[in-house]
Amino acid sequence: MESHDFSKWDGTPLFEGAPAKGRHAYVAKGESTFNAYLGLDGASHALARVQGPMSLLERFLEEMGAEGAHVSYGSPPFDTNTPGDKPQPGSTKPGGK
Repeated sequence: MESHDFSKWDGTPLFEGAPAKGRHAYVAKGESTFNAYLGLDGASHALARVQGPMSLLERFLEEMGAEGAHVSYGSPPFDTNTPGDKPQPGSTKPGGK
């Protein structure tokens, strides 16, 4: 899974190479940062993770609209772990993240 720092984003479409249909961004807001997982409806894993400062969240949401992605807030319905992650003790997810 690719990881992007939105504060260093160069304007390249974040869903570049992905089908236009079913694009979805799942956004989690923190106090000073946001994290978003990009995926396709029905997928079992994330295509990419985007993180950035809350000051850039509105710009990120505009970009998601421009790329035709639906935006939801909260955890995505798919695995966000990277291959090879080991389960954490007490975790309910395979990679523990």
